[in-house]
Amino acid sequence: MLPNFGLTIILSAVEFFSERISRYIERYHIKIVSLNAGIMLSFLFLLVFPELFEKATGVDNTIFFFLFLGFIAFHLTEKFVYRHTKDQKELKKELGLLHLGGFYITGMVEGMALLFSARFIGITASSLIFVPLLLNSINASVYMVHLSEKLWKNRVLDLVLATGPIIGYLLAFGLSGHTSFTYSIFAFVSGALLYTVVRDTLPAGKKGEPVLFVIGVLITMLTLQLAGFLF
Repeated sequence: MLPNFGLTIILSAVEFFSERISRYIERYHIKIVSLNAGIMLSFLFLLVFPELFEKATGVDNTIFFFLFLGFIAFHLTEKFVYRHTKDQKELKKELGLLHLGGFYITGMVEGMALLFSARFIGITASSLIFVPLLLNSINASVYMVHLSEKLWKNRVLDLVLATGPIIGYLLAFGLSGHTSFTYSIFAFVSGALLYTVVRDTLPAGKKGEPVLFVIGVLITMLTLQLAGFLF
């Protein structure tokens, strides 16, 4: 049995059809970014990290290490690209590829979250978590289109990038019998996701809509409350 796998397919489909979706939402992009920032940070700090730490207690004491390792791995990779790429055109290309890697990891974590939540709290309750994950995928579609226009125009590569949620789901399913290793992988990927959210999703300076950020936080809190994760 593959709980919530159908929802995972929907997330992948949204990413694959990102070009069509972006046509309708790009004018609202800044608003969606602010809303999504509140959703994703709340999702990480109120669901992913607490569940990860609670389930790993007494099983794997290296969770914090792998979480930190995932965060700094992406940071150091980005700095390496900046320092060792002199040509500006090549720099933009390599940074674009790094950002795409971040989006792919985000998709993997979403797929993992759908499986883990189904196993921890049940399929019906965990399906509520699909709402913030879907909004995040829709928001990412605009980024994906802009990057793909600069780096490639190949539907095969678009299809590969859209497999993130499915690969994450299947990885979590396949490693479910190896508890300690599974937690370590999930912690590393979660750390990388935290870095990409902070770097790509939080609007800098005067950009962004604080009210929508708060609404995003409240939406996630309500969703998690209905799913039985909070209080």
